[in-house]
Order: sequence, then structure tokens, then C-alpha cells
Amino acid sequence: MLTITPAAAQVIDKLADASPLEITGLRMTHAGGSGALSMGLVEEPESDDAIIGAAGTRALVFLDPCVLPRLEGVVLDVKTEPGAAAFFLRDDGRTS
Repeated sequence: MLTITPAAAQVIDKLADASPLEITGLRMTHAGGSGALSMGLVEEPESDDAIIGAAGTRALVFLDPCVLPRLEGVVLDVKTEPGAAAFFLRDDGRTS
């Protein structure tokens, strides 16, 4: 299952706090028919989304069921620079 780094969780919280909408989390799904993943802040999860939380934060990530197999053993992380943040996925480093 996907894990969330503390840094990524903090950025999700900050983005949600800065939004004029009632953002509750970051949703991951397929981008159209391309097979690429898409991430975006949302007010509510879809009814069949898996919900992943991060310890010590309000940050939630909602996972469309179609992306679950691709996210096994994957970590959601973030790279930050002044005024910018970019989420990325990486392997959790565990061997199966």
C-alpha cells in the first residue's frame, strides 16, 4: 500500500489550509486513458476510494481503486523549493 512521507503530509495540509475550498485530501487516479497517474486536491473522496492517512497530520490521500495495484510498495514524497512543491512517487526500498 502507498505510504506518505511526513514532508508530503505537511505539504498536503498546507495546501488544504490555503485553499478557499473545503479540501479534505489529495486524490490519485488515472489521467484519462493514458495510464499515467493524476493527483489533485479534492473536497471529498469518491465512494469507493481507499483512504490513506499520515500519522500526526490531517493529511489524507484518496486512491481510486484502479490505481491500487500500481501503488503497492510505493512512497508519496515531495520536493520543495521556495514557493513551489512537486509531489513524486518512489519505491519504498523493500525487496519482495
